[in-house]
Amino acid sequence: MAGPQVEIRSATAEEMPHVVATIVAAFITDPIAMVGVEPNAQGKGLGGALMRYAVARCDEQRALAYLESSNPRNISLYERHGFEVMGQIQVGSGPVVTPMLRQPR
Repeated sequence: MAGPQVEIRSATAEEMPHVVATIVAAFITDPIAMVGVEPNAQGKGLGGALMRYAVARCDEQRALAYLESSNPRNISLYERHGFEVMGQIQVGSGPVVTPMLRQPR
């Protein structure tokens, strides 16, 4: 299975709030540091396509998948792909981060 083409770039602190579909993921056998959809490309199913690809790879490898979401709007996307909320983390006045885990299928 060929993977999606990925462009890696840096984002400033000012840009980060605009990267709405951001996944900070650590897949046990295949680490993925961050996946995101540019704001002008959101709402077209790209985030779902990225998630289908990632969870399919985890399923093939029978690997757990773990991610942390700092955007509450993304939680339902992750839940549709089998992730379960483990709790919430907040350090000081920083953003609330929601860790999520998915068992292989």
